[in-house]
Amino acid sequence: MYRVRHYLLLLFFLGVFYLILTFGIQESYNITRSWLDPVVTGGEVTAARWMRDNIPERAIVNGGIFTGEMFMAVSGVRTSVGGDWFLINDSAEWMMDCEKIYTSVSSRDAYERAVKRNISYIFVSPPERKIHCGYGWKAIKREKFRDKRFFRLVYDRDGVEIYRVKGVREASWPLPK
Repeated sequence: MYRVRHYLLLLFFLGVFYLILTFGIQESYNITRSWLDPVVTGGEVTAARWMRDNIPERAIVNGGIFTGEMFMAVSGVRTSVGGDWFLINDSAEWMMDCEKIYTSVSSRDAYERAVKRNISYIFVSPPERKIHCGYGWKAIKREKFRDKRFFRLVYDRDGVEIYRVKGVREASWPLPK
């Protein structure tokens, strides 16, 4: 009887260990997946090359930290976060507006935030990717950008879309003090 109890106890602990290991590893993978995948795709680099040839260098483009850094390097345009955004006094508010432009379901809210920040283009990564504007990886709510009252699609290849924000000057950098 003594051995049976020990074997049952051992089986119980092995079972618990197995469950922790199995679900713990999966949960860890789910949490870190955005960091394990490439933070910039080839399609996004191609879009940045298009931006270099078609968007004024002084334009401000809404992009996440990683895409923004990449398209500033490739195309020379300014980004809403990443790179030279830190020169702006209210950088935390810029990051929040950048994120809300992507995560809001309201096209009017996204538009008003873009106008507030003189953002003349919005860079939208492929549907399977998330964006990081400083407050974690977030899914992009892309449907709102199809609202023709506020945005005009100017680029659509390899899952990357670039929208022109209506009514915002293209060459809006440097920002007024």
